Amino acid sequence: MNRPRGAGFGTGLTLPAFAKINLSLELVGPRADGYWEIRTVYQTVALHDRLRMRLTRAGGGIDVRVPGGGAPAGRGNLVHRILARARRALGVRRGIKVELEKNIPAGRGLGGGSSDAAAAVIGLLPRPRSPTSQTSRKRWNRFQIAPPAARRRRAARPSF
Repeated sequence: MNRPRGAGFGTGLTLPAFAKINLSLELVGPRADGYWEIRTVYQTVALHDRLRMRLTRAGGGIDVRVPGGGAPAGRGNLVHRILARARRALGVRRGIKVELEKNIPAGRGLGGGSSDAAAAVIGLLPRPRSPTSQTSRKRWNRFQIAPPAARRRRAARPSF
């Protein structure tokens, strides 16, 4: 993770969000929350979006910008929605400013939106001692997004 160089971002994090290709995908069935239970194996690829994140003053909102286009900004972006849930669940009181550099084309089945959401939660979560610990898995399951393997270039079999 590098310090962002974008104007107006000050000290913060720069996080990659890698595209992924499903090697297998099985729809298990609907869940009570309206989402579907899935089983999947995917492979990340070099293509990635870049999120620049920083915390702002206490009581601030969530500001998601997409300067180059390619995805909606603000509340219409999955990153905004997942950060709102994560902030409530984790008790984060400070605002969050995000600049999203889109390189993964939308609507092509490469998981750009979900990878962006996973990277955003990674940026907000305190670092667990082990990314495969039971506590870490419970945190990821609570947000119903791919676990940290989505950040690395390797095959993964997440369990939701």
